[in-house]
This record gives sequence, C-alpha cells and structure tokens, in this order.
Amino acid sequence: FDSVVGRPAQGLLDDPVAWIESVHPEDRANVLSEFRAANRKSFDLTYRILRPDQTVRWVRDQGYPVHDEAGEVVRLVGITEDVTSRVLAEQKVQLSEERYRAASEAGMDAFYLFDAVRNERDEIVDFVFVDLNHRGCDVVSRRREEIIGQRLCELLPVNRGEFFFGAYCDVVLTGKSLYREFSIDAAEEGILAGWIEQQVVRVGDGIALTARDITDRKRNQQEIVRQREENQTILAGIPAMVFYKDAHNRILRVNRAVCETLGLPADQIEGRHSAELFPDDADAFYAADLAVIKSGQPKLGYVERVGQTDGGERWVRTDKVPLYDSDHCPIGVIAITMDVTKLKRTTDRLEESEQRYRGLFDRVPVSVWEQDLSA
Repeated sequence: FDSVVGRPAQGLLDDPVAWIESVHPEDRANVLSEFRAANRKSFDLTYRILRPDQTVRWVRDQGYPVHDEAGEVVRLVGITEDVTSRVLAEQKVQLSEERYRAASEAGMDAFYLFDAVRNERDEIVDFVFVDLNHRGCDVVSRRREEIIGQRLCELLPVNRGEFFFGAYCDVVLTGKSLYREFSIDAAEEGILAGWIEQQVVRVGDGIALTARDITDRKRNQQEIVRQREENQTILAGIPAMVFYKDAHNRILRVNRAVCETLGLPADQIEGRHSAELFPDDADAFYAADLAVIKSGQPKLGYVERVGQTDGGERWVRTDKVPLYDSDHCPIGVIAITMDVTKLKRTTDRLEESEQRYRGLFDRVPVSVWEQDLSA
C-alpha cells in the first residue's frame, strides 16, 4: 500500500482522514459516495491517487462490507491494485480509436474495413463488413446497422466476379495495393454513383477500401473533351490561320490552317515562342499583341507584310482580340490571320492601271466627257 499511495500504511491507520486526502480532488466525491454505499453492497471502483510528490497513479479498489451477527456493517475489506499501466494503455487505445473515427468520418471518401471469409481449404470466399463511415453508408444507400457483419457479395452482388472480388483477393494474397477509376451501373443495388475512384490496401487478413463518387468530375471532363473537339472541328474548318497566344508571345493553340501554312504538326508549334517560328516578324507581332492586351480592345482588319516568299513579298490581313481569364483580365490574344498576298497584288495592279489610265486620259488633246443616259 505504501508503494501505491506513497504514504506509510501506519500513518493511514493512525489518521484515516489522510487516506481520503490521497484521492485525487476530482475523484473524491465519487469515491466517498461509493464507500458510503458499501454498507449495502460490494464495490469495484477505479480512481486516481495523488501522491505526495504530485505524481498521479490509478488504482482499482475491490471491496465488500463485513457484518456482525446483527447484520450491522462493522468494517470494509478491500483489495487495492495499482492499475496505472492498464488504464494508460486503455486511454491510448481509446485515443487511437477516436482519432481513427475522426479521420474516417471527416473525409469526403467512403471508407470500408473488411475481413476475409475463408472456407475449410483456407480459400477466400467472401469479405465481411467490419467497419465503415457515414459516407460509406451513403454510397450504398443503407444504414450502418444494415451493413456491419454482412457479407460483401451477398449484400452487393455487383462485387462478384474478378473485377471486384478477384481484385480484392489479390490485394490480400499479394499485399499489393490497388488504385483505379471505373464506371459502374448498380443503381438497383443502391449504388447511385456512375463513376468511382477506389483505393484498396491490405489490413491483416482483410482489406481497407476507400471510394469516392467522381461522377460529376468525369462528366465535366467528358464535357470539356467534347467542347474541345467541337471547338477544334470549328477551328479546323476556318480557312484563316488562328493563333491563341499568351502575354509572353508564346503560341498556345493553332488550327489546321496554321499547320498547313508552316508545314508543321500542331505539337511542334504549340508551346513555342513566336520568335522561333517567325524570327523576322516576332517583335512586330508582339508589339501589336501587347497593345491589344494592355488596352483590352480588339485590333481589326489591318494588313501587314510578313517577310518574303519565293514570289516576293507576302501580305496578311489580321484581326486580334483580347483573351480574358476568369476575372475578366486580358491574358493573351486570339489572332485570326488570312493570307491576302494575291488580293494585295491584284489591288496594287489595279491601282497602277488606274493611274496609267488617268495619265493617258488627261493627256488626250480633245475634250472628252462621259455621260450617264440611264435617266
């Protein structure tokens, strides 16, 4: 008793009040209540002792009253056991359980814990639900009490077969974790998700499985792909060259006309700096791009010379429109460029012919006029 309470046993016999003073202040009221009731019943009580050096120990008292011939309680007989190690171990287990429960319930993922069910030949024939979180209940549209203790393939037959059951067995047998995304059609079994992201790891002779409903994400991805393909089809049909360029003069996307004009596939154009593809004109292009980006105003219908071809000068007509981010801030440009070299040459020849005609017309030494007789 000395080693548990930290006080000499004889001192406690001489001064019984010293015993209750050794009980932790927060536990005294409960201990006194139990001991006062001991004249009617035995007791089994666990409480804390505050030793003189201020260290705390846990003790377990098991006792019972001793009665005289008249049935009056004359004394209490008990056994006091130091259970500090056991209590601290239980507290650690409880804390670990609380942390586990908090972690499993706080996430957006469904969590399931299964034990393997084996036959007499030690073959895995099913898995039994050991634990799950509230999100796990939601995914299979059932209450917790309807799931715990049930067999996986009996409760959710969709799991029969190699894709599910066979894969889970492989995780148990090999210890190799599994991660995958897959589509599923099991609404009749209560699983309303269309796409699931799943991770499976071995735990003892069973598995821990996390699952997330990614149906909305997959639908969004599919819609983005559809829109991209649709946009690419539209761009490919435009006879003009179309460039998406950022604020650093890098080419982000091009259409088929650009590839055909440059004689390069898209993956050798997109991501490159304009100077790599148009070394003579990149600075002029960039100046026009920056003007559009800074002003936020489009620059439309201007004609410019872009280097030389085998046949001489080459001319293009360009429209540049600012490209905005989600906050409506200009971050780049969309440039639509059409080769107008033939048109420019035809226009130049027409102007030259008009000038020659006017020169000849004005030098004729007779009076000449043109009259409209339609009226």
